[in-house]
Amino acid sequence: MSKVYQKGKNDCMRAAIASILNLKLKQVPKFHKKKNFWKSIKKFLESKGLYIKSIWVEKICAIRGYLSNSPRGYHLTIIQNVNNPNFAHAIVCRNGKIVHDPADKREIHKYYSYIARHIILVQLNPGDRNEW
Repeated sequence: MSKVYQKGKNDCMRAAIASILNLKLKQVPKFHKKKNFWKSIKKFLESKGLYIKSIWVEKICAIRGYLSNSPRGYHLTIIQNVNNPNFAHAIVCRNGKIVHDPADKREIHKYYSYIARHIILVQLNPGDRNEW
């Protein structure tokens, strides 16, 4: 994992994926500018031999940088603000602990009220393509 910071508004998912995959930001597409955000992420990850496994979490608070019910290893976590649930932010976690916030070192995660979901990047087996 390397710490990659977003280069503008709505670019946190791109920076978080680059961080986990040890890539430079310019090596990851600008998903937020694509017509179908999640489909473009899945297509990019498939090119890297990976797919997404999501774990939805309902309103579990992040307290002092630790997230309960988290998967083991590195993963993305999408957090939302209870006052504005339409706005979300992607961070990088490891074993339930926040290890990187790609928001230009501002630690935006401290202003969010609950976790929407954890996203694990799983190695793709050829037979798995039709399952997601």
